[in-house]
Amino acid sequence: MILQDDKARIVEATLVPGAVVSEIARRHGLPPQQVFTWRRQARRLPRLTIRRLYRRW
Repeated sequence: MILQDDKARIVEATLVPGAVVSEIARRHGLPPQQVFTWRRQARRLPRLTIRRLYRRW
């Protein structure tokens, strides 16, 4: 089971310039479609929620 913090960390890794989503997904043993879904969901969150998630690190 993937925790919310793990999801946020994985999504953040995909936002780095030059990052390849499929490579990041494979590194974590996930299908790329799952990571793309999480990215889409993150875009729908209010910015304050996203900042709160990232502050946990």
